[in-house]
Amino acid sequence: MSASRRQLPPLATPPASEARLLTTQFTKALYRIHPSAYGALHFGRSGDGRFDLPTGKYGVCYLGCHPECCLAETLLHQTPTTRLSWDDLATHTLSVLEPRKPLLLVDVTSTAGQVRASADGRLGSGDYLNQCQAYSQAFHENQAQPDGILYRPRHALQSRAVALFERARHKVKVASAHSLTNPEWLLWVLHNDSRTGG
Repeated sequence: MSASRRQLPPLATPPASEARLLTTQFTKALYRIHPSAYGALHFGRSGDGRFDLPTGKYGVCYLGCHPECCLAETLLHQTPTTRLSWDDLATHTLSVLEPRKPLLLVDVTSTAGQVRASADGRLGSGDYLNQCQAYSQAFHENQAQPDGILYRPRHALQSRAVALFERARHKVKVASAHSLTNPEWLLWVLHNDSRTGG
């Protein structure tokens, strides 16, 4: 494939701080699959995540609205052609998080929300890393002072995910944690992806 065909059209310019973004008050449980050696609430500053800030001015924690979303965005997208190993499951934990108070999220999961944000469905794609990070900064600095972003994740478009800004750390708590090798969760994993089967 030629370089010209690989070149992607740019996203629009991120909205100004005074823009009236579409926001939602989010009160439901959130989920995160993470290495068992680390805590569930990790606000990364590496600049590698789609809504990270390269300067590391603030951290971002990535959460799923459903366990299936977490599985697709973490373990499964790293193994596109091979089976998940027992070690993959044994070294990761599924944590359930609950908001202590409603989270104010910029909602870009709908057409209306994307129009308000001068964006489109590509905002959840890792193909536009620099531009997605610019949107993250614009949302973070918006007059509404949102707690994060509600978006469609690249590897689970039927689901929704949350990029939680570090300033909202105190608004969520870890309600429970589950080993992916426990029978209940292992059956759930087997049901959700055939690559974990025999």
